[in-house]
Amino acid sequence: MKKLLVFILFYFSYTMTAQEDIPIEISGSDFVVVPFSNISKIRSVESGIRFINTATGQIKTEMFSENSSLQLLKHVRIDPLNINCVVVLIQERMEKGTSTPKSMLIVYSKDGNVIKQTPIENAISENCIVKHETGKILLVSYTLNKKDYPNQFQEELLYDLKNNSLVKLK
Repeated sequence: MKKLLVFILFYFSYTMTAQEDIPIEISGSDFVVVPFSNISKIRSVESGIRFINTATGQIKTEMFSENSSLQLLKHVRIDPLNINCVVVLIQERMEKGTSTPKSMLIVYSKDGNVIKQTPIENAISENCIVKHETGKILLVSYTLNKKDYPNQFQEELLYDLKNNSLVKLK
């Protein structure tokens, strides 16, 4: 019975880890984007994304800072608006002395070049909606203040993928 329990625990931990690094096809190009994370024996984490050109085999790697993790990786293609990009949301881990987590929204071209980096002062939910009619992506942010914990304050953010800028909500 113990062996079965150990097997089940290892199996689920392996499958849960494997599902995090699923490649995403970038339609309309020869590229695939793959998230990765490498953990060394001393528990330092190295993470980022790789843009792989499937025609040439060339790899372009984008590294994330050591204290951050991938929150969202999404390919957005809207042909009528001439949008074909990869949206990445990076969440910084809260460190001692910081009151709220910070996020970074990065928009990449289909071949892995950075189009725009937008810092966001709050944490962002991994759920988002892309409106294909307008070319905008709606993100939900929340402020988690250690002083007010467990209070969370929600705010919606609208990002225009055509102009690569945050849109103020009224």
